[in-house]
Amino acid sequence: MRRIILIAILLFLSHSGHAQLIDNKITIYIGYNTGIFLGNETVNKGSFIFPSLYSNFHDLMLLSFKTIVKGNKYYSFGVGFNNLYASGWETDKSQIYNNSMIKQYSLSPIIQIHNKYEETGIFNRITGFFEIAPTIGLSNLTLEYPLFDIQDQNGNISQPMSSYDIFYGIKCDVGFNLAITRAFGIYFAYSIQHNWINSKLYNDNQFSSSQLGLGLVIRFEKDKRYYY
Repeated sequence: MRRIILIAILLFLSHSGHAQLIDNKITIYIGYNTGIFLGNETVNKGSFIFPSLYSNFHDLMLLSFKTIVKGNKYYSFGVGFNNLYASGWETDKSQIYNNSMIKQYSLSPIIQIHNKYEETGIFNRITGFFEIAPTIGLSNLTLEYPLFDIQDQNGNISQPMSSYDIFYGIKCDVGFNLAITRAFGIYFAYSIQHNWINSKLYNDNQFSSSQLGLGLVIRFEKDKRYYY
């Protein structure tokens, strides 16, 4: 009897139980992105050449939040909110926007294409995805110095030191999620975005950015976790 019990214990210890995750319906992403604005140092319009505002910012940080709802085995839909900060404006060609800062707030409906969920194997925990998201947002530029020194007979005229400008564009993400537990995971993504904008304080009428993102994934499951 003791021998049977010992054999049973050894067999139990030698068998490793694997936690299998159940496909989830809703996923929340909370992330941090860092990147750069793309483009030339100057904006050229015929014979008029002026320093670009966006392309000369060197410190770009973005906080992101999005909710994705699974539609079927290959498609999901959702909405995202981004909060971007840009600083460190510098170019050898000018000092006009030195120490200026940009804050942007944007909202995007999201279409996500992903691989099919599998009950076992690597695709039980890893999901690769591609997202496309039309974007609309508000860009706030704050200047450290006035752009021009304008005077009249009574002295200097007060100059605008900030602007709020609407922008719109398109954003694409490619990346993957790694589910660590049934409730939490992490994600990694590469993003590229192009937008159109107009402002009285700068001559850029479009801007692009490239970003790398890392963040937390919160999974809301349809069923309980089980073992096999």
